Amino acid sequence: MSSAPRQLTRSRDQRIVSGLCGGLAEYLNMDPTLVRVVFAAITVLTGVWLGLLAYLVGHFVIPEAPLDADRIAPFEPTDPLGTPAQHPADTRLRNPDDLR
Repeated sequence: MSSAPRQLTRSRDQRIVSGLCGGLAEYLNMDPTLVRVVFAAITVLTGVWLGLLAYLVGHFVIPEAPLDADRIAPFEPTDPLGTPAQHPADTRLRNPDDLR
């Protein structure tokens, strides 16, 4: 009855650079903004190079979260205004009277 152990991964949803702070926040059940602020403060207070090195190591060592097929919306092409593009075979809007 034991569930699979949680794994620290880089987040796909809470991502600004590589998802490292977002993944850590998801793992710790914390607000991602709080984790980012704490990481930035620690980086500045201990020397910028140490924080950058830790971030780079984390980026390459911690795996990215797997794609969740249930959360991925199907691709829908859009026109430059962001509205769904009409497929050439779609004849519903071909009559100009339909637009009035």
